[in-house]
Amino acid sequence: GSTLAIGEGAQHIDVFEVDSNATYGDEDLQITGVATSGLAVSYESSNPDVLEVNGAKLKVRGAGVAVITAYQEGDDNYFAAADLNATVTIYTAELHAIADPKSKAYLDEAPELTFHYEGFVNDENASVLAVEPDATTDATDASVAGEYPITLSGGEAANYHFSYHGSTLAIGEGAQHIDVF
Repeated sequence: GSTLAIGEGAQHIDVFEVDSNATYGDEDLQITGVATSGLAVSYESSNPDVLEVNGAKLKVRGAGVAVITAYQEGDDNYFAAADLNATVTIYTAELHAIADPKSKAYLDEAPELTFHYEGFVNDENASVLAVEPDATTDATDASVAGEYPITLSGGEAANYHFSYHGSTLAIGEGAQHIDVF
């Protein structure tokens, strides 16, 4: 007599689908992977600070690039499948910095220039910014009556890109009176 030796069979990952780009603040991304063996496909992220693997979902953690690897290690009946990779880019979210309008009278002290934000995601606030924008104007205490632009610039953040919205400083006529008559 003789024996029939049955060895492990070959398999490959037949389907591997993942969204290739998203924006910081987006919902979880779905991953689909199917091995010809029918065994479950697993996933790994090269950069968990950008995309964290959570089962068949990718949690968006930050802006940047991550390579997602789909793999199937095999079992007693199947050899491991060749890994497949997909590069996923997470773009920065748009953050609007909006200058507040200001006014003053001629020769009065210039008001403090202020602004506010719109567009933070994940319940974040200005504490996540590396550098807050600066608000500036060319107007001085002695500038003549008129309107002067207020501009914003210089903000920096890992997960946001800035969209600046300026405003105006309106300088009105100053009050005067006659001291001596």
